[in-house]
Amino acid sequence: MQPQFPGQLFIEERSGKQGLGTAYIHGFRWALARQYQYIFEMDADFSHNPKDLIRLYDACANGGADVSVGSRYVPGGRRRTGRGTGQSSPTAHLSTYAASPGCR
Repeated sequence: MQPQFPGQLFIEERSGKQGLGTAYIHGFRWALARQYQYIFEMDADFSHNPKDLIRLYDACANGGADVSVGSRYVPGGRRRTGRGTGQSSPTAHLSTYAASPGCR
């Protein structure tokens, strides 16, 4: 797929088993070093629905959230905390959306 999306799709390979947490940190640092405005993380085995990226992006780009988290555990599909929602959060405006059943 990389030839179809030159300059848009990147693969980072790391040696050995270093754990999932360090993979997240590596990816976040990679994106921050390149000054990406939005960073998404999801499993590549389609246990997460890529269509949910649109809602996660929209919450930040258009909904005023600093962070958006997909979760299958949010009944009704939407919960907002932070600025302007009746709940105080000094550092972030967080939106949580119910996502596809495979999202964890």
